[in-house]
Amino acid sequence: MLQVPILRAGRPYYSKETLVLDDYASKEPIAEVSQANPGLVSRDLAADAWSDLQRSSMAEYLAKFRQAARHFMEDALPVGDAGQTPEQFVAAQSATTGLPHVLCRRNMQKIEAAMLHMAEILDGLTGGVALATLDAGYG
Repeated sequence: MLQVPILRAGRPYYSKETLVLDDYASKEPIAEVSQANPGLVSRDLAADAWSDLQRSSMAEYLAKFRQAARHFMEDALPVGDAGQTPEQFVAAQSATTGLPHVLCRRNMQKIEAAMLHMAEILDGLTGGVALATLDAGYG
């Protein structure tokens, strides 16, 4: 069974709280996903995570989103101790949701589009606030 950890400060963390995902058709368990409770998230944010996030500019984050979009659609990505290709992701999503592969692939394309167009999305959500203002945290 695939073990999916939480990422804490970029490192895998297997929590005691988990959720088992079953195959939609056979009801067989196929993955166990670690869960992050609000206390865990609060502790992580209270540490140096916020200052670490502020070290990069919005432009750098947007470039990382674009790069991540390409990796998401084309490359095998680490999941726990294993890797998962885009085709395996589609198969796993289909198995756990019952959605046809074609809809799972379209869902991936929607995620890719959001990641590629994050600058435009931020522009719309902020009413055109400049990225430099977001970097400064005030304006």
